[in-house]
Formats: sequence, structure tokens, C-alpha cells
Amino acid sequence: MNKRLLFVDDEQRVLDALCRMLHAHRSVWDLICVNDPRVAWEELQHGHFDAVVSDIRMPGMSGLELLEHIKQSDRVKETPVVILTGLEDRSLKRQALDLGAADLLNKPVDPEDLVARLRSVLRLKACLDTLRGHKSMLEDKVQERTAELYRSRMDVIWRLCLAAEHRDDNTGN
Repeated sequence: MNKRLLFVDDEQRVLDALCRMLHAHRSVWDLICVNDPRVAWEELQHGHFDAVVSDIRMPGMSGLELLEHIKQSDRVKETPVVILTGLEDRSLKRQALDLGAADLLNKPVDPEDLVARLRSVLRLKACLDTLRGHKSMLEDKVQERTAELYRSRMDVIWRLCLAAEHRDDNTGN
């Protein structure tokens, strides 16, 4: 099953360039491009995405605001976000990373760097998904074993009561 990547940038030419840049990976990645961060947020609420690549400066909602929404939502908070920026502000990278971004890349993005970052965050996401699945399976097993222990304990109590009845009628009564 292909990994779904959401690209968010208010400039259509940047989205087109990213799609051309990643065209060779279309066999394993589904690229969904959105030029409005509010629409991207709606897409995230209703669909499944393995990673998000977002510009930082956009009208209506910045990439950092979108990142905050993602990290505060229980449904999508584990989705890795790579931020793109054309700004040369070093504090911006720190701010994005503090908010939970997986990385921050400068525009124009080197195709090899972008592919390497995406592969890295997708591997990390796959590991987290696997761990989450194992955790869920283990929680189910713990509940199953707890129920078995309860049934076993009740069976022992019942058998002790039967043994008491057979040994002494007064105690049994």
C-alpha cells in the first residue's frame, strides 16, 4: 500500500515543482497537494496521511499554526511534519522543532535531501505504527489473562466451598 503524503503550500508553482521532483516515487508514494492550509487541516481530519510537508508562510494559517493543530489533535499527532521555508531565520528552525516538526528544509529544496528526509520520517512513522499495534495487542492479552485469572480464582473458591460441604454438613450449611 502506498504511503500518503500531504503537501501544503499557497504557491501552486511550488506544489507543481515538488510533484515533478518526486515523480519517480509515485509508485510508492501518493502525493496530495493542497494550496490552502485550512483545506489541508480538513483533509487531515478526514483522511489518513503518513507525512505532511508544509510551507511556513501562508495566508490564513501559517505552517507553524498547522503544525500546532496537528500536534494537539489525538487523531493525527503522530503524523510527522516537515516544514519548508524560504526564510533564513535560524530561530525559525528551533521554533518549528520545538513545536514538533520532524525537520525544517530551506527552499529551494534539494530533491535528494527532500527524498532522504521523507524516507526517514516514513520509516520512523512505520516503526511507531508497529509499536502502537504491538501495544494494543499486548493490552488485549493482558485483559484476556486478567479475565482468565478471575475465572480461575472463582473456580477455586467454588471448589473450596464444595469441599467444605462434603467434609462437614454444619460448615457446608
